Amino acid sequence: MKDIYTLINLKSENPELIKKFCYINNVRSKYFTVFILLLALFISSYDILFLQKTGPFQFFLINFKVDLVLMVSSFIFTIYIFFNQVKSSKEVTNHHKFIHGLISLFFICWSAIKTALYLNQGSLHVYLLIASIFIISILYVFPFYTYLLQLFFAFVLFTISLFYIHTELDQVLYYLFIVLVFSFIAFIGRNYVFNLHTKLFLKDIEIEILKNSKKGKEKD
Repeated sequence: MKDIYTLINLKSENPELIKKFCYINNVRSKYFTVFILLLALFISSYDILFLQKTGPFQFFLINFKVDLVLMVSSFIFTIYIFFNQVKSSKEVTNHHKFIHGLISLFFICWSAIKTALYLNQGSLHVYLLIASIFIISILYVFPFYTYLLQLFFAFVLFTISLFYIHTELDQVLYYLFIVLVFSFIAFIGRNYVFNLHTKLFLKDIEIEILKNSKKGKEKD
C-alpha cells in the first residue's frame, strides 16, 4: 500500500479519499455547530449577567460584540449544516469541503481574539486558544496543508490582536511560544487521527473495488 505521507496532496492522489474525509467532517459538524451555538449563548449570557457588573465597561462591550458575532455565525452554520447533510461520501461536493474548513477556521480565530482580550486584562493563561486548537486537531480530518493554513491564520490573528491591545514584544513572544508548544502536541495527535482514518478509508475503498469487480464478473 502506498505510504500514508504520500497522500498529503489528496486532490490529485485520491479524490475518493478526500470525499470520505469530508463526509466524516460533515457528520461531526452537525454536532460541533450545536456545541458552539450553546457555547455562544452561555458566554453571551455570562457577559450580560456577570461581566457587565464586575469588569470595565469597555472590556464588557468588546467581549459582548465578539461573543455576539460567534452566536450569530454559529446559528447560521448550524442551520446550513442541518440542511446540507449528506448520506454518503458520494454526495459530497466542493461547497461541503469549503464550509467545514470555514467553521473550524472561524472558531479557532474567534478563540485567538477572545484569548487576547483576556490576556489584556491580566489573565496569564491561553487555555481557550489551546483548547480550540486541540478540538479542531482531533475533531476534523483535514489534509495537511489545510490544517497548517488554519493554524497559521490563528497565529497571525492572535499576534495582531496582542499588538493591537499594546502587549509588550517579550510577552507576545512568550504567549506565542506557549501556544506553539501545545500546537506541536496537538499536531502529533492530529497526525495519529489522520493516519488512522486514512488507513481505514483506504481499506474501505479497496473493499468497494473488490465488491464492484466481483459484481462485474457475476454479470459477465
